[in-house]
Amino acid sequence: MRRPLSVALTGLGLVAALAATTWIAAEDAREGYFATEPRVAVAPGADGWATIGESSVRLASLSREHVVTDEYGAVWVAPDGYAAWRLVIDVETSAGDAVSCAPRVVDAAGRVFTPVDGDAVDLTGWNAAELDCGVQDDPRLETLFVLPDDAEPARVEIVDPLGWTFSPEFYRFELTDR
Repeated sequence: MRRPLSVALTGLGLVAALAATTWIAAEDAREGYFATEPRVAVAPGADGWATIGESSVRLASLSREHVVTDEYGAVWVAPDGYAAWRLVIDVETSAGDAVSCAPRVVDAAGRVFTPVDGDAVDLTGWNAAELDCGVQDDPRLETLFVLPDDAEPARVEIVDPLGWTFSPEFYRFELTDR
Protein backbone atom coordinates (compact mmCIF):
# COMPACT_ATOMS: atom_id res chain seq x y z
CA MET A 1 0.00 0.00 0.00
CA ARG A 2 2.96 2.32 0.56
CA ARG A 3 4.30 1.83 -2.96
CA PRO A 4 1.24 3.37 -4.79
CA LEU A 5 1.29 6.32 -2.36
CA SER A 6 5.01 6.81 -2.96
CA VAL A 7 4.53 6.70 -6.74
CA ALA A 8 1.62 9.17 -6.55
CA LEU A 9 3.59 11.61 -4.39
CA THR A 10 6.63 11.35 -6.68
CA GLY A 11 4.42 12.02 -9.71
CA LEU A 12 2.82 15.01 -7.99
CA GLY A 13 6.26 16.35 -7.11
CA LEU A 14 7.44 15.99 -10.71
CA VAL A 15 4.37 17.82 -12.03
CA ALA A 16 4.93 20.66 -9.55
CA ALA A 17 8.62 20.89 -10.48
CA LEU A 18 7.80 20.91 -14.20
CA ALA A 19 5.17 23.65 -13.70
CA ALA A 20 7.61 25.80 -11.72
CA THR A 21 10.34 25.34 -14.32
CA THR A 22 7.96 26.23 -17.15
CA TRP A 23 6.79 29.35 -15.33
CA ILE A 24 10.36 30.52 -14.78
CA ALA A 25 11.46 29.69 -18.34
CA ALA A 26 8.48 31.57 -19.82
CA GLU A 27 9.31 34.80 -17.96
CA ASP A 28 10.92 36.42 -21.03
CA ALA A 29 7.90 35.55 -23.16
CA ARG A 30 5.51 37.02 -20.57
CA GLU A 31 7.55 40.18 -20.19
CA GLY A 32 7.85 40.54 -23.97
CA TYR A 33 4.10 40.17 -24.37
CA PHE A 34 3.30 42.78 -21.75
CA ALA A 35 5.87 45.19 -23.18
CA THR A 36 4.97 44.86 -26.88
CA GLU A 37 1.46 43.47 -27.46
CA PRO A 38 -0.97 46.28 -28.31
CA ARG A 39 -3.39 46.27 -25.36
CA VAL A 40 -3.72 49.85 -24.09
CA ALA A 41 -6.05 51.78 -26.40
CA VAL A 42 -5.56 55.53 -26.70
CA ALA A 43 -8.65 57.31 -28.02
CA PRO A 44 -8.70 60.75 -29.61
CA GLY A 45 -9.56 63.83 -27.61
CA ALA A 46 -12.30 66.31 -28.47
CA ASP A 47 -10.06 67.77 -31.19
CA GLY A 48 -9.84 64.38 -32.95
CA TRP A 49 -6.14 63.83 -32.17
CA ALA A 50 -4.86 60.84 -30.18
CA THR A 51 -1.42 61.27 -28.63
CA ILE A 52 1.14 58.70 -27.53
CA GLY A 53 4.50 60.05 -26.42
CA GLU A 54 5.80 62.56 -28.98
CA SER A 55 3.39 61.59 -31.76
CA SER A 56 -0.24 62.44 -32.45
CA VAL A 57 -2.51 60.83 -35.02
CA ARG A 58 -5.87 61.96 -36.38
CA LEU A 59 -8.22 59.87 -38.48
CA ALA A 60 -8.95 62.03 -41.52
CA SER A 61 -11.19 59.51 -43.27
CA LEU A 62 -12.08 55.92 -43.98
CA SER A 63 -14.06 55.86 -47.20
CA ARG A 64 -15.34 53.22 -49.55
CA GLU A 65 -13.75 53.53 -52.99
CA HIS A 66 -15.54 52.15 -56.04
CA VAL A 67 -12.53 52.69 -58.30
CA VAL A 68 -8.89 52.93 -57.23
CA THR A 69 -6.21 54.53 -59.37
CA ASP A 70 -2.56 53.60 -58.88
CA GLU A 71 0.38 55.99 -59.13
CA TYR A 72 0.60 55.46 -62.91
CA GLY A 73 -3.09 56.11 -63.57
CA ALA A 74 -4.12 52.48 -63.97
CA VAL A 75 -7.63 51.78 -62.70
CA TRP A 76 -8.42 48.92 -60.33
CA VAL A 77 -11.78 47.68 -59.09
CA ALA A 78 -12.18 45.26 -56.17
CA PRO A 79 -13.31 41.76 -57.15
CA ASP A 80 -16.96 40.74 -56.77
CA GLY A 81 -17.90 40.31 -53.13
CA TYR A 82 -15.29 42.80 -51.92
CA ALA A 83 -14.96 46.56 -51.52
CA ALA A 84 -11.93 48.84 -51.43
CA TRP A 85 -11.61 51.24 -48.48
CA ARG A 86 -9.15 54.15 -48.37
CA LEU A 87 -7.76 55.08 -44.95
CA VAL A 88 -6.30 58.57 -44.55
CA ILE A 89 -4.56 59.67 -41.34
CA ASP A 90 -2.71 62.80 -40.30
CA VAL A 91 0.43 62.51 -38.17
CA GLU A 92 2.22 65.15 -36.11
CA THR A 93 5.39 64.25 -34.29
CA SER A 94 8.39 65.79 -32.65
CA ALA A 95 10.21 62.47 -32.64
CA GLY A 96 13.44 62.65 -34.57
CA ASP A 97 13.44 58.98 -35.51
CA ALA A 98 11.47 56.98 -38.01
CA VAL A 99 8.47 55.33 -36.39
CA SER A 100 6.63 52.54 -38.18
CA CYS A 101 2.96 52.07 -37.56
CA ALA A 102 0.60 49.42 -38.85
CA PRO A 103 -3.02 50.39 -39.50
CA ARG A 104 -5.82 47.88 -39.27
CA VAL A 105 -9.57 48.01 -39.63
CA VAL A 106 -11.80 46.04 -37.27
CA ASP A 107 -15.35 45.34 -38.40
CA ALA A 108 -18.51 44.99 -36.30
CA ALA A 109 -18.03 41.21 -36.19
CA GLY A 110 -14.54 41.63 -34.68
CA ARG A 111 -12.64 40.62 -37.81
CA VAL A 112 -9.29 42.38 -38.23
CA PHE A 113 -8.15 43.52 -41.68
CA THR A 114 -4.70 44.74 -42.70
CA PRO A 115 -3.88 46.87 -45.76
CA VAL A 116 -3.94 45.26 -49.18
CA ASP A 117 -0.70 43.95 -50.67
CA GLY A 118 -0.54 46.16 -53.74
CA ASP A 119 1.83 43.82 -55.57
CA ALA A 120 -0.60 40.91 -55.17
CA VAL A 121 -3.40 42.80 -56.92
CA ASP A 122 -1.34 44.85 -59.42
CA LEU A 123 -1.77 48.16 -57.59
CA THR A 124 1.56 49.92 -57.92
CA GLY A 125 2.34 52.17 -54.98
CA TRP A 126 -0.21 50.66 -52.59
CA ASN A 127 2.21 48.45 -50.68
CA ALA A 128 1.67 50.05 -47.31
CA ALA A 129 1.08 47.42 -44.64
CA GLU A 130 3.23 49.70 -42.49
CA LEU A 131 3.31 53.47 -42.66
CA ASP A 132 6.05 55.89 -41.65
CA CYS A 133 4.42 57.64 -38.70
CA GLY A 134 7.64 59.34 -37.72
CA VAL A 135 9.64 61.87 -39.66
CA GLN A 136 8.12 62.34 -43.12
CA ASP A 137 7.66 65.06 -45.70
CA ASP A 138 3.87 64.78 -45.87
CA PRO A 139 1.97 64.49 -42.59
CA ARG A 140 -1.01 62.98 -44.45
CA LEU A 141 -0.65 59.23 -44.95
CA GLU A 142 -2.98 56.85 -46.71
CA THR A 143 -3.36 53.17 -47.43
CA LEU A 144 -5.91 50.83 -48.94
CA PHE A 145 -7.91 47.96 -47.48
CA VAL A 146 -10.00 45.35 -49.28
CA LEU A 147 -12.87 44.09 -47.13
CA PRO A 148 -15.67 41.64 -47.86
CA ASP A 149 -18.94 43.33 -48.83
CA ASP A 150 -20.55 42.21 -45.57
CA ALA A 151 -17.88 43.91 -43.43
CA GLU A 152 -19.07 46.97 -41.51
CA PRO A 153 -15.98 48.88 -40.31
CA ALA A 154 -16.35 49.64 -36.60
CA ARG A 155 -12.96 51.06 -35.73
CA VAL A 156 -9.48 51.85 -36.98
CA GLU A 157 -6.45 50.86 -34.92
CA ILE A 158 -2.87 51.94 -35.49
CA VAL A 159 -0.35 49.71 -33.77
CA ASP A 160 3.39 49.45 -33.38
CA PRO A 161 4.29 46.52 -35.68
CA LEU A 162 7.57 45.75 -33.93
CA GLY A 163 6.74 46.68 -30.35
CA TRP A 164 9.76 48.98 -30.07
CA THR A 165 8.32 52.46 -30.01
CA PHE A 166 4.84 53.07 -28.60
CA SER A 167 3.66 49.59 -27.54
CA PRO A 168 1.78 48.48 -25.49
CA GLU A 169 -0.27 51.56 -26.33
CA PHE A 170 -2.03 51.89 -29.68
CA TYR A 171 -4.25 54.44 -31.38
CA ARG A 172 -7.95 53.52 -31.52
CA PHE A 173 -10.58 55.43 -33.50
CA GLU A 174 -14.18 54.30 -33.11
CA LEU A 175 -16.19 54.81 -36.27
CA THR A 176 -19.58 54.81 -34.58
CA ASP A 177 -18.93 58.35 -33.35
CA ARG A 178 -18.33 59.71 -36.87
